[in-house]
Amino acid sequence: MSRRPHPTLRAAWTVLALGLPAQPWLAGIGAGTAVASAGAPAADVVPPSLPPGGHYAALGTALRIQGRPLSAWVFEAPGSIPVVAAWLTGQQPALRDMWVVPGSAVLGGVEQGRHWVARLFDAGWGRTRGTISALPLGDMSGASAPTQSWQRPWQLKGGQLRFELQSRVAGDTVFEQVWTHAAPPAHLRRTLWRDLRAQGWRPAPAADVSIGDPDQNWSRERQRLSLVIAPIGTGGSGVTAVLRVRG
Repeated sequence: MSRRPHPTLRAAWTVLALGLPAQPWLAGIGAGTAVASAGAPAADVVPPSLPPGGHYAALGTALRIQGRPLSAWVFEAPGSIPVVAAWLTGQQPALRDMWVVPGSAVLGGVEQGRHWVARLFDAGWGRTRGTISALPLGDMSGASAPTQSWQRPWQLKGGQLRFELQSRVAGDTVFEQVWTHAAPPAHLRRTLWRDLRAQGWRPAPAADVSIGDPDQNWSRERQRLSLVIAPIGTGGSGVTAVLRVRG
């Protein structure tokens, strides 16, 4: 059985690769900024064309960040970073602002209500690799509060949502979340385990989900929940949750 990436690291990779905003408490981990609304994934969102010989691959299926549809691709194309960057800017006007660091560059901007970000890396041999994403903009004042059009299947009682990535994996819907909570880990673990049992969750074998010790993995009907609780700050907790809904 192949080993899956730790969900926090997977979420961090997604955030960092796509250039999404980061919360200060997760600097180096990369939790995304919360948003309020959730529209249907836009089928008409397509990435800008690449130089001849370039190709795209979808970064994931049915991706959402905090309930908001995310379109994202990885790509490889012939040409140096400056050449490919100039090409992309010519194809997609949103990619007009540039930040350059050794070995990579970031393009970004807003066009027709979407925030576009492209990250470019030197692949060697005269080629460039990277990622491109498009995220719809809107009112962000609601932070982690659900709306009528978006109801999270699992929430940490008393916690603050810092990041949520939704995707489709092998026909299942997977939610990867990062929360913070004011309670210390030992206290939070006791109350959370009690609440989960009261809600019908039961301990599940670790092999049946993706992370954590046996007492941190739970199942309920078609749902599998895996939790990791760690201390952060001055007495609080950070919680990584992975919820997989089958079918």
